Amino acid sequence: MNNIKEILLNEYKKYPSMEITDYMKLIFQHVNGGNHLLINKEKALQYLLDEYQEVTTSKDVPLYEDIGNNIVRINLARYKYQGLDINKLFEIFVLSASSFTKDIKAMEEAFLELKNLAKEKKIPLNIEELEEFLSWYRKNDYPLLSHSEIYKKLYNPHYRIILSSYLNNLLN
Repeated sequence: MNNIKEILLNEYKKYPSMEITDYMKLIFQHVNGGNHLLINKEKALQYLLDEYQEVTTSKDVPLYEDIGNNIVRINLARYKYQGLDINKLFEIFVLSASSFTKDIKAMEEAFLELKNLAKEKKIPLNIEELEEFLSWYRKNDYPLLSHSEIYKKLYNPHYRIILSSYLNNLLN
């Protein structure tokens, strides 16, 4: 699944309470992978270990979700439920993250798709709010965003981004 339009629509179906920031985070990850979390590897590892310790296991969520561009989100609740090696996940996360650089052009193309879906009323976003947000986002050099509070409350997101080509290595 590489078509950003299809990915945005699919995410909306799975997570209908997504807000603008959640779509922007998805686009950022679809284009740039997880390299934004690796400024300091030691801190990134500790953050993952702490999050993994706190996350409640769940068999009711998929182990991973395809967000296109050869990228998947590994769900920590399911990963923990299956008793998989967290250090192995971190190693693959690091390998994956090193493959990406920030691609503004690709992000802008994805923003256009998001705006079109909103204009076509296929995704329930206010066009004026989206335009205002995009203006702010550009002025602030396309920062990484956190999920919205409603998304966190309803969907409890805990995941790491890896290249899908590493899935077999991760699960074996």
